[in-house]
Amino acid sequence: MAENKDHSIDSIMARVGLSKNRDWYASKLDGIGPNAGRLQNERFDLAVSYLETHCVKKDALGNTIVDREEVRQQLNSIDFHKPVTLHKVKPGEELVQRSFRGNSQSESDKSPKVPSSSNLSKNEEENVEYGEYFSKSGVPTQRLGITERNETRRCTVKEDMVVLQSHTRGTTDVWSANRSVRMPEKQTLAGTGIVDRDLDEGRDTRFLRRTNDARNTRSVYSESVSVASSDTSEKGKTKTLDHRSGEYVTGGGIQYHIPKRKDCPNLDRHQNLIPSQSQKRCSIKR
Repeated sequence: MAENKDHSIDSIMARVGLSKNRDWYASKLDGIGPNAGRLQNERFDLAVSYLETHCVKKDALGNTIVDREEVRQQLNSIDFHKPVTLHKVKPGEELVQRSFRGNSQSESDKSPKVPSSSNLSKNEEENVEYGEYFSKSGVPTQRLGITERNETRRCTVKEDMVVLQSHTRGTTDVWSANRSVRMPEKQTLAGTGIVDRDLDEGRDTRFLRRTNDARNTRSVYSESVSVASSDTSEKGKTKTLDHRSGEYVTGGGIQYHIPKRKDCPNLDRHQNLIPSQSQKRCSIKR
């Protein structure tokens, strides 16, 4: 796919409904499905068009292509029962940006370091990664689909910019670094193996709060199939369930999507935001 350099509202609207990846996204999401109504599908198509404009990467040949996984992650945070619109932010407007703690084995450490903050020590600042979700000041954490958060940073917009405005959906928070979690069983009664992704991904899990209280934590499973490298037949496939758990968060707050251009920092629209103030909170990873 050739890169879309025109980020105007008209250009984004002209591509609505034309994504070749639409069915793939829909098959991976909890917030949209075969029984979704016309309005939900229209909102979904608009979000896909916007995100595919900005979520891109380089393939093995150096071509610019859509980063489907990045688009999927952004779509998964949206409640399509509520309005999804293109919103123009203007110079001087203030947005609040949230952060999470990075670690040496995470993808976030591969991103450029953020500007220095007067509220953080040098060592702390090197381990802070600011995310791609923004809001207005004063939106409660639970309304943003997270249980806890680390630093927040106020940013002032320098130039006109079109962003995707959506509402966060109620969901089980399986990304916050300090959340309560439940350990899964080793396998189901049918013999399907379970992989706890909190441990499997190599993240620092020292601050996860282990509990067996089903009232406070919920489990999320997604099915995957692994194939032995020496055997591509059906017999060589092993079904597993990827397990994550966490607290339920209500969502409902308005968020703004401003994806980073990890493939080309010079085109990253975060350069249009002037950080003005940081404030400590708790720890999240989204």
